[in-house]
Amino acid sequence: MENGKGMTGIRATITRDNLRVQSETLRYFASLGVKYVWTDPIFPPLGETNDDIESVDTVEFAKEMIKAQKVANENGMVVGSLLTANFDESVNINCRACLPMPHLTTDGYVSACDLALFGDIDESDRMSPFIYGRWDKASHTITLDDEKVRVLQSRNVDNMPHCKDCIARHHCAGWCLGEILNETGSLFGQKPFLCEGVRYLYENREKLNLNYIYLHP
Repeated sequence: MENGKGMTGIRATITRDNLRVQSETLRYFASLGVKYVWTDPIFPPLGETNDDIESVDTVEFAKEMIKAQKVANENGMVVGSLLTANFDESVNINCRACLPMPHLTTDGYVSACDLALFGDIDESDRMSPFIYGRWDKASHTITLDDEKVRVLQSRNVDNMPHCKDCIARHHCAGWCLGEILNETGSLFGQKPFLCEGVRYLYENREKLNLNYIYLHP
């Protein structure tokens, strides 16, 4: 939905309850005038894993997403997902956290990812690898941890053995770094059940509209 001043889109979370009504959901969004939708399987809260929630079968999610593309096409909608975020180009990193792109937290730290909301945390916190700088109020300067920057920048598809033989490796590059770190405790971890959904969508990408005018929220 665009009004000349901005765009209104919807980020839809898919659970077991609405897994098979993605087409109907898009019809409802279309009736509201929404043209841009990002849809993703439910993810666990920070500090938890998918063992703690009712996770969604990502292949089933992918199949239903492809079915829903017909509804999107009929209504001039563009539908994306974290599973397909890099399908429109070849990449060797998954997201801006691997650059890292700075996010200034409300407590004065520099974070690489919007899942790491605060910097005043212990190094034992699983999200601490994302906190790589701090704002010095007295000197009005930002101090960066060069070693943390180096590690974040090394998180690319060539440094993850589990990606080596994947058909979608250069259109995924190891999946969402924030989710990986949260659920595995490692910047170089893997969520195999998500890999299955990514590969299924990649193998059927010709059925998707990858004209992403707006990137994922």
